[in-house]
Amino acid sequence: TLMESDENNQPLAGAYIDRSGLDAETWLTQLFRVVVVPLYHLLCRYGVALIAHGQNITLAMKEGVPQRVLLKDFQGDMRLVKEAFPEMDSLPQEVRDVTSRLSADYLIHDLQTGHFVTVLRFISPLMVRLGVPERRFYQLLAAVLSDYMNKHPQMAERFALFSLFRPQIIRVVLNPVKLTWPDLDGGSRMLPNYLENLQNPLWLVTQEYES
Repeated sequence: TLMESDENNQPLAGAYIDRSGLDAETWLTQLFRVVVVPLYHLLCRYGVALIAHGQNITLAMKEGVPQRVLLKDFQGDMRLVKEAFPEMDSLPQEVRDVTSRLSADYLIHDLQTGHFVTVLRFISPLMVRLGVPERRFYQLLAAVLSDYMNKHPQMAERFALFSLFRPQIIRVVLNPVKLTWPDLDGGSRMLPNYLENLQNPLWLVTQEYES
């Protein structure tokens, strides 16, 4: 619903921001803290990725202020890192047997493409109408992620493995796969095509900020 506007073309997010009593930048910062940080922590700490495209996450708010994220659809939208993580030793074998495994270079796109591209990319133009330019939107996201990473130096190797600040990200394409997938009713899950690289807005705004 954060991607929706009313009949007067006013973003729904603006109503939540007004109700919260916060300014738009503070509200966005809180949104990133309670949604993006948990998803990134789950990935880096445990090697678990959720394709958080919006249909399987719910934002819980109190008086318009983002409080926490609720997750669902683990049976189809959860994947594990292919590399050996000690944190997975306690995972039941039956779960490992039915859960897809991807290398870190590809698993990171369950967050980058699954959430940044398919959710945040559509929220950012709405926030422009509320006084937050697109560049500032990604600066706030970068600041929240950097703050989280600085508070957990013991996870530096994992942050490097799942880096969100590389100059480019892979363009992930799913629609052609859907059109050619032979068994839509089968138990296996289609995997996307990974095409040419795209510029990473998190890297771009970080470079602009440092310069």
